Amino acid sequence: MRTGRKRRAIFYRRAGPPHSKTLERMNTFPLAFTVLAVEVVDERRFVEFWSGRYPRKNERLYMANIGKPLTPKRLMTLFKWKNGGPIAEHKRMSIRRNYIESKPSPPPPQNRDAVLRFIQLPGGVIWRIFWLHCHLPEVFPIFDQHVYRAMHKLTAGRPAEPPTSNLGKALAYVDEYRSFHASFELAKRKQLDEALWSYGKYLKGENAL
Repeated sequence: MRTGRKRRAIFYRRAGPPHSKTLERMNTFPLAFTVLAVEVVDERRFVEFWSGRYPRKNERLYMANIGKPLTPKRLMTLFKWKNGGPIAEHKRMSIRRNYIESKPSPPPPQNRDAVLRFIQLPGGVIWRIFWLHCHLPEVFPIFDQHVYRAMHKLTAGRPAEPPTSNLGKALAYVDEYRSFHASFELAKRKQLDEALWSYGKYLKGENAL
């Protein structure tokens, strides 16, 4: 009985042989056929797996400035990290106007309505949430399209895009994402942020499982 490996070698011979060294390797080593599979794991392994796929090119900008007194320079550097690179001038002006010159005060973290009002003020919901994260990183997790997509997949069984309106984004953060993020029994919240971002970005791809 012919093996799968021999059948493959015979096919190549009929169709036009590759280089002789290639055939020699095929006849010497078994072919390694691979497939992608979904494995159900606990939250620890989930976080370890997906945080390991997080891009760390600019992480020094975050780690060197988070959790320290937020000087204007340090805050601008953190926004640069969040932006994924250099910030356009109109965005820099918005940051200076809404987060540096106006010097806002964080709302009480447990006051749902106060947080909801605050993140809808001028400056953008996503960036106002990030400003809160810069002040209290353990209390206000980072929020964006990727982590929302990951949350929806994990809680509803299918990914979804975040609301497009400011109110919709604000409600999704206040009423859904903060409690979802807090439900993980992990001490390293930064690692959780990385895992959810990586998983959500993966889910955006056309070949996501």
